[in-house]
Amino acid sequence: MKHKQITEVSIDDEDLDVEFYRRIVIKPDNVIEWDAGAIFTKTLTANTTLSFSNLTHAQNKVVTLLITGDYALALPDGVRIISGEYKGSVMNYIQIHCVNNTMHREEYWATFSQATLTDQGV
Repeated sequence: MKHKQITEVSIDDEDLDVEFYRRIVIKPDNVIEWDAGAIFTKTLTANTTLSFSNLTHAQNKVVTLLITGDYALALPDGVRIISGEYKGSVMNYIQIHCVNNTMHREEYWATFSQATLTDQGV
């Protein structure tokens, strides 16, 4: 990653590691690799439990999940849901924020939202 002076006002993809902009399809193992991208997509074909990998201590990052599929979705243990819930009949926009707390352990906070049927062209 390139390091620039704070006086520079323009940042493009070349200045960022791929973990901050890459869009990734979640593999069949259902693992969210935090260092691999920023947006993760999946269409559920069965009840699914997600898990996390490749977190680093002191990480403070938000990942976005775009998930659909009329099956049950479970987030990893310890993820606190701030608002919303998964609705399998529509596209779900899920943001998970990993926050390093004062004990140097990660905390995860999630929000769920969905587009209205009008927004989806229905």
